[in-house]
Amino acid sequence: MIERVVFMELTELLDQLKVLFGVENTKELTNKLKTVSVNNQFEYHQKFTDIVSDLKIDWLQKVYQYYEADREEKKQDYTPKSIGVLLSKLLGKCNKVYDQCAGSGSLTIQYWSYYPDTEFICEELDENVIPYLLFNLSLRNIRGYVVQKDILSDETYCCYKLKKGNDFSTITVVDRIDVDYERIDGAISNPPYNIKWKHPEFASFDSRFQYGIPPESNANYAFVLNAISKAKKSAYILPNSVLTTSNKSECEVVKELVNHNLLDTVITLPDKMFEATSIPTSILLLDNNRTVNKVHMVDMRKECVEDVREQKGQYGGTSHTNRMYKKTINVFSDENIKRCIEVISQKASVSDFYKYVSIETIKNENYMLTPSRYIIVEKEYTHRDLKNIVNDINENIRDKNVTKITINESLAKAMGLYGVYEMQERGNKIMTDWNEELKSFGIQIDKESCLSVSKKKNEIKIEQQDKEIASELIMQIINSWKAHIMYLNNKQNILLAELRDALLSDLMSGKIQL
Repeated sequence: MIERVVFMELTELLDQLKVLFGVENTKELTNKLKTVSVNNQFEYHQKFTDIVSDLKIDWLQKVYQYYEADREEKKQDYTPKSIGVLLSKLLGKCNKVYDQCAGSGSLTIQYWSYYPDTEFICEELDENVIPYLLFNLSLRNIRGYVVQKDILSDETYCCYKLKKGNDFSTITVVDRIDVDYERIDGAISNPPYNIKWKHPEFASFDSRFQYGIPPESNANYAFVLNAISKAKKSAYILPNSVLTTSNKSECEVVKELVNHNLLDTVITLPDKMFEATSIPTSILLLDNNRTVNKVHMVDMRKECVEDVREQKGQYGGTSHTNRMYKKTINVFSDENIKRCIEVISQKASVSDFYKYVSIETIKNENYMLTPSRYIIVEKEYTHRDLKNIVNDINENIRDKNVTKITINESLAKAMGLYGVYEMQERGNKIMTDWNEELKSFGIQIDKESCLSVSKKKNEIKIEQQDKEIASELIMQIINSWKAHIMYLNNKQNILLAELRDALLSDLMSGKIQL
């Protein structure tokens, strides 16, 4: 007997789906979903709704993400529900919405739950997730198109049209989509992060790249430019690296977007919101029809609540599959989302949370888009929480350590880099001293390792050290690299001064000594 539930643990959900679709594993489930969807076998749709109680949840996403998603090559990390809710409210009501890199359709589902009459154009490359996307949209009686497409190369493989019915939408295979992209109101997107791509032929003549051609080493801004070429207003979930990129090509794209007054809102999100990745993320909202030359900067890193997820082991023997594992993630509450939308609407500065920043200010800050750079903490606060200060210091050090240069000592001296190396080593010694005092707070400052010198003749070596943050390797001359590090050193001095001031009371009282 199939049980109707509000929440289902993952393995229990999969067991229910196996019974419903008469399959033994997720590979068979994928094929069955495709057959059921394209043949409009609505009896399965009805039985599915008998299992689950809330169609605002993407139940199939849970199964696909844990059993079928490709984290290594395709960077598939699907959107948490509460981020989808926030994204939908930021975009607002639209008649037609373009979902770029739609996956199983979780962003479309969240938007549909608020605006059910919207027509959707969902584009997705991975043929393995297309069946989940088709079934999800048909199940919710959504109208529009699903297109299997390589978005970056602009190559289409297959098109499906969804027509609204009495209870479920019917699906037909079509040669092409009959959509005027110029009339698309909005776009939503959670594309794969930091992937490599190849420039299409004649990219400089491609209308999608009128604001610049992003580097082949990273497609983040290629997805941004693709969406804004199709929709008047677009909202993206992207890694934080897009906010402070040092890649020359990406910097030019950012400058063009800001100078042409397309950037509307930047929101930094809390850590640990995604279940399958720890990459810190942000929301960018762009608008092609802006008339105000200011940008909403929101820091939501503290605006979240913890949610404990319980899940049985997915693979292995009985002792593992029957064991219940707990994982704590951060989610937005309704109050968190409401506060964000309200401060953007009111446009009034809120200490440590929101600032309405002019385009000229962003230009003066070298087009850096990190909200915390612009948001001022009220003067009556003597200092931020120590943990947050150290986290910012470590984030800065991590940015420095992404790329490591090893250089012969004599070459370093000749090229003026040995002083940078000495500064790094002095800094590490200072950090070691600070860490002794910070032990009592349960925090520590990480070690810098962006530059090392060697005795090997004429050695110059560049290394990627971080598995999560992609090294751009764009430094064509050492002087430009040196300038970048000096900038980070100056930033770090400010943060260290802030940390010193935060500990000043304990130093003056003699509670701790340096």
